[in-house]
Amino acid sequence: MFEPALAALVVERASDDDLSALEDKLHVLRAAKSWSEFKEAKYALHFAIVALSHNSFLEFVFSEIIAARRAVAWRRPGPAVPLSMVHDVAIAENAAIVAALRQRDDKLAAELIRANLLRVFLSLSGT
Repeated sequence: MFEPALAALVVERASDDDLSALEDKLHVLRAAKSWSEFKEAKYALHFAIVALSHNSFLEFVFSEIIAARRAVAWRRPGPAVPLSMVHDVAIAENAAIVAALRQRDDKLAAELIRANLLRVFLSLSGT
């Protein structure tokens, strides 16, 4: 849940070209046709955001989080809902995060990240 705090580091440290490159990650997310493609595209987008903080400790921590999420997913029987139920909302939320970062609005980006994480958490907890 440290991702919202990364927005300020990313805005401070990333170049305009770095931030523009996040659009490529969004394109891959939009093109995902299966849950595994979608999850990997989300991991890649969020890892790219973390990497733009230029903080190797945070990159390491986030890579460990991704590895743990992959390990848990392998033990699950399958997704609880069809990808089509979350695809458009997740893409819109992530596109808004990228747009806020590209506008160098760290406060908006942090709030959007927080809202996205809360929505994901609530959907996973069944509430």
